[in-house]
Amino acid sequence: MIEGSVIFNGQELNVRPRSTNVSPFWYSRVTDAPGLFGGVGKRIESYPRPHTDGERRVDVFKTARVITLSGEIKGRNGQYLRTGERALETAFWDDDTHDLKFQLWGEPQLVVVAYVSQPFVCVETIDSFDYRRTWTVQLTADDPKTYLASDGTTVYPSYMS
Repeated sequence: MIEGSVIFNGQELNVRPRSTNVSPFWYSRVTDAPGLFGGVGKRIESYPRPHTDGERRVDVFKTARVITLSGEIKGRNGQYLRTGERALETAFWDDDTHDLKFQLWGEPQLVVVAYVSQPFVCVETIDSFDYRRTWTVQLTADDPKTYLASDGTTVYPSYMS
């Protein structure tokens, strides 16, 4: 569960307070974040065993971490909803790597360095006077480790070293 802020490219994604009655009159929240934990694939190098069945595994390497963030934007009215959509679109527009900062219950602020690997998608729905949209974006972290935001040390050295 993500209890604190989620920040990517300078944009707050898990805004608090969640109210459309205070400036900027829109908010965004992260509802799902698969890949924030785990999400690291494996690349296995192997070679065939001559004159017998099967293969021989040589090395196992960790691949990049894939993180899919999903959430919703809610605005006081249509104008503020569009303002929120554009703010998130701006945050996810470029292809550079940025810090994805997040905070979990009882832990310090954590960082994964990632880039946008699939475009930001905001789902347009036709609801009468419901100024809410769902959104999704996929990030990829070449380095699959999670770091402390304060000093850059690896958070889980027991299995990520």
